[in-house]
Amino acid sequence: MTHLKWWVRKLRELRELRELRELRELRELRELRELRELRELRELRELREIRKNLYLLITHYSLLITHYSLLITSYSTFLAVSVYYWTNTSQMVV
Repeated sequence: MTHLKWWVRKLRELRELRELRELRELRELRELRELRELRELRELRELREIRKNLYLLITHYSLLITHYSLLITSYSTFLAVSVYYWTNTSQMVV
């Protein structure tokens, strides 16, 4: 009978070890899944940051282009008015 008890105890221990191993594997899988989710979230945050920076860069350059086009327009207007007055005053002097 003691031999039978020994086998029952060994089988119980083996079953407990198997259950512990399965629990450990499940925990490892859960940790891996959590790590993957965290990595995906970090990548999403980085992509959002890149997109925001691109929008800011595009806005900055469009404002810069607008600024220089207004500068060119005002300078060309100044030149046109100057040439107009210069030609009118030079005709009056002659």
